[in-house]
Amino acid sequence: MAKKNDNLKLKLFKKIYFPIRLISGHNGEIKKIVSNYKKKILISGSNDSRIKIWNLKNYSHLSNLIGHLGCVNDILLCDKYNFCFSGGDDMIIKCWDLEYNKNIANFYGHHSAITSLSLHPVLNIIVSSSRDCSIRIWDMRMRKEISTLLNHSDTVTSVITNTESPHIISSSIDKKICLWDIVINKPVFTTKKNDSPVLKLIKGFSENYFFSLSKKEIKIFRKDGMLLKSFVDYNSINKDFCLSKNEIIISKYAGFLNFKKVIWKEKKAVSLYTENLFYKELLKNEMSSLHIENSTGDFFCGVGNRICIFKKKWKQFDFN
Repeated sequence: MAKKNDNLKLKLFKKIYFPIRLISGHNGEIKKIVSNYKKKILISGSNDSRIKIWNLKNYSHLSNLIGHLGCVNDILLCDKYNFCFSGGDDMIIKCWDLEYNKNIANFYGHHSAITSLSLHPVLNIIVSSSRDCSIRIWDMRMRKEISTLLNHSDTVTSVITNTESPHIISSSIDKKICLWDIVINKPVFTTKKNDSPVLKLIKGFSENYFFSLSKKEIKIFRKDGMLLKSFVDYNSINKDFCLSKNEIIISKYAGFLNFKKVIWKEKKAVSLYTENLFYKELLKNEMSSLHIENSTGDFFCGVGNRICIFKKKWKQFDFN
């Protein structure tokens, strides 16, 4: 005679990212996604030269920002003035007033495509990087260039800014990361050359450390440039990454996404999950820009000319 608890199984619950929505409207690959939870807007830029504004609640299309003559590579939100800055292949940084969705200023000076933008946490300055190997600092209110920083020998791929020195950190195709002091306009430290070009930088949960991305590797640095830890994956090629609380989200070529817990002594995976055949096929495609809205935990990624939206939900598994 079977006992009552013979068929009982221990249930395991864990949070998984589920795809919930797909939004369309661009005619080219999505290059950048940003959001503002307070204003309930999502903004995307594409190589179709368009910037689109979406409702963050229901993901309906609100407006277009039209003016770039080529691919839009980066978008930056300035909550203080309700501005949006964008830079692209046309070598122009555009300032948009989000109250009226109008282009109110242009910044000229780069001699090749703009790759990255960063807003200083305290000062009214914007920092830009370019394929012309330069980093330029702009006065946001005077709408003019303050200075040019030169030390890289190839495309500067990414810039981030800090309150204190190093005020600017830059990465490049030349495999170097430079830490800059804008008082003297010179690098105060340059890391040893990486094994491959450094594709992107992101700030950590505080200004005490930052992350770098290359094709096979993610590195964690202290803000003075000292290497703390490295994650290497020789079986895949990284394309983009972003940071949310205690997770690094990594986009691989061929559409594979990996979530790694940022724990100093170990790394753990968090999964994407879907039983929907449409999404299963979609997620095999190459993914571009990644973005996390930290207020909600919602995750966005560009899949071709569309944006796929993920939410974290509890998933039940049988635990044997």
